[in-house]
Amino acid sequence: MPRSYRVVPDDGGWKVMSGKSNRANHRTVSNHRLKRRAKAEAKRLADSGDELTILGSDGAIQNRKTVR
Repeated sequence: MPRSYRVVPDDGGWKVMSGKSNRANHRTVSNHRLKRRAKAEAKRLADSGDELTILGSDGAIQNRKTVR
């Protein structure tokens, strides 16, 4: 089953969260000071078919894609 990775703001930093694509509960995988580092880590972790969602500092979705 595909996984879902999310890059979300977290107390002045960023965190990467992971979970099943069909579930709302995600667990924290890593914490980063910079958003670009969190995005790079999420891309590194994602396999083909996984969903990658990037949120902005306001919590709104900036980008969502399925990794190929």
